Amino acid sequence: MRTEYKENVCQGLLRRLAWGIMLFACLALMDRRVQATVSAGNGIYQVFVQDTPGQGVGLYTATTGPSHPAGNGLNVLFGNGSPATTFNTIRSYSTGTDYVQSSGKTSANPTVLLDPFGTVTPLGSTGFRTTYILPGGSNSPDAMTIVQDVKVNGITFEDSTIEISTTIINNGSNSLSAGVRYFWDYQIGVDDGPTFSPVNSTQVAASGCNVFTTETQFSEPTFTSYRMVDNDGNPHPPTFNIFGTVVGPSTVVPLPTAPDLLQYVCWPRAFPTAFDYTIDPTLDIATVNSTCTPNGGDCAVSYFFGHNINTALTIGPAASASVSASLFLTPISTSNNVGYISRPSRFWFTHQENSDTNCATLRSAVAASCQVLDLGFVTLPNGFANGDNVEDGEDAMLEALGFYWKSTKYTGEIGGTQSSKSKSSSVCVQRKKLAVELIAAIANTQLFGTLPQQVSYVNARTNVFFAANLLDQARATASGADVAAMASMTALLQKFNNGGETNNFPVGITECSPTSPTVLRKLARDPTTQGNCPGVNNSCAAAAMVAFSSTNQFAPAVFTQSVNLNTYTNNFPIPTCGTGGRDAIWKILPTVGTVGRHFTATTAGSNFDTMLSVWSGTCSNPIPVACTNSVSGNGGETLAFNTDGTNTFFIVGEGSSGQFGTLKLRITSP
Repeated sequence: MRTEYKENVCQGLLRRLAWGIMLFACLALMDRRVQATVSAGNGIYQVFVQDTPGQGVGLYTATTGPSHPAGNGLNVLFGNGSPATTFNTIRSYSTGTDYVQSSGKTSANPTVLLDPFGTVTPLGSTGFRTTYILPGGSNSPDAMTIVQDVKVNGITFEDSTIEISTTIINNGSNSLSAGVRYFWDYQIGVDDGPTFSPVNSTQVAASGCNVFTTETQFSEPTFTSYRMVDNDGNPHPPTFNIFGTVVGPSTVVPLPTAPDLLQYVCWPRAFPTAFDYTIDPTLDIATVNSTCTPNGGDCAVSYFFGHNINTALTIGPAASASVSASLFLTPISTSNNVGYISRPSRFWFTHQENSDTNCATLRSAVAASCQVLDLGFVTLPNGFANGDNVEDGEDAMLEALGFYWKSTKYTGEIGGTQSSKSKSSSVCVQRKKLAVELIAAIANTQLFGTLPQQVSYVNARTNVFFAANLLDQARATASGADVAAMASMTALLQKFNNGGETNNFPVGITECSPTSPTVLRKLARDPTTQGNCPGVNNSCAAAAMVAFSSTNQFAPAVFTQSVNLNTYTNNFPIPTCGTGGRDAIWKILPTVGTVGRHFTATTAGSNFDTMLSVWSGTCSNPIPVACTNSVSGNGGETLAFNTDGTNTFFIVGEGSSGQFGTLKLRITSP
């Protein structure tokens, strides 16, 4: 245990409240230029408690200790070891009184400052007990003793926690109804407004499910804990995660007391209140657009144990009641190119699911990704893969398997099958290959917490760090039509996924036996359709090239192809000669469509009323050349045109007024 002197508390408050909303707090502290605190801990965490009368006896804060994997002296609660912004309040419903640890708090009830009644004593070498003895009578409306323990529990990083417990002893002759409020002011690095996520597992350290950035509250919360994650301010967030207990976790000793109300609030607005606070669900408190404070927000969490008379703690004469809550950190386990954890795509697509929830599986990775896989060109689940008419993480997992275990030669259809044997375009083939590596990268980041920006690969004999937005880059590439770019991104993701293959899993995650390939092939569902992964001819980017066996442009040449438009989509602009529908597209490159070369295209033999159009230019800016819709019925259309040797020419066949069926195309030259 040691005593440390913390200065400039007023300056710290003014830094956080640039626009002066808490100026009165600084004025109240002007005569406190030196504050004495005592500190203790176990090397993993350090707690700091104010023990000087007149300075807010019992105020507390916490940081990491010298043995914490995330580093030493990092704020867990705001203050850099100077207690001021985190506090407890005790409310007596019996007398309508709020007992506060620092002055200046607003309340509809009379407030009594606890400072004159408090003394601080050590709890061994790991914490402190603050005891407030309230005598009743003219000195305090209630006769009670409040015992506040702030201490570090545990020995190792894995079992260490910071515990705040409060015991109220009723020294009066009548029953006492009381409530307790904990107001915890979080900070992670330089991010004073981390996000809030209710969670039921502390192992999934990187997931972003149910993330709150605006004020919110939970009445009788049932989730195990919540996670605070920095989302801005720091160069490469998140730096580490802070977990606060709610109804668990069961591994925390002692077991926490479940609050009856939990609030995620704007610190400057909630800090002046003694007990009651009304949230504004529209108030941004955690992003760069925050209206709570600028530049990333400023948030706190309020625990209420007895937030109203109906939920109050009832304490008989000479009896007591206790509440407890704890917090702890989980650092991101990766560092600059040292020991990062990943597994290649073959691992994730052979370890599908396991009854042991600690196993690293594709299903657990989907769960860590909030039951959804965003692949840019498609978001899984994309249908009811398991036939239960509910789109969930199980469907997403089965569809993800389809990218690995279903053939890339075909595009899928509704139901996840490839029954139509619709041939994939080169765009679709490469999208599927990219999707495999992207899913593996999502699994490595979400389940293992491996961040791309913290690991590197060798490029031209130089170590280069992956981009922080590597996965977003991959999604954007997958949604495009540049086959070469997709192949390059696939290779880059492979490097990321393979780089940490030999390193051990994070604590709490284990490797289990793989699933049989026979089983996996039966389970797999292809989530693609002609709309998001076009077959040959089903988009401008996937247009089939017209090629002739003879290279002599003056010799007679014939190109024929037949496609079934039943599974196709309408991808090309509406032609000038009528309203079309589902279309198939072919292209003639300038190497074939030389200057002045004559072509004739016909849809004769098709089993529906067709339209035929020709365009030049690019997919993003097609220019109409010719169009015909003159023949009614199934007689087919015929269109002649000349190429210019410079532009690509597109031939589009479709049904008149939305009709579709088997389209037969024949192109001859000259």
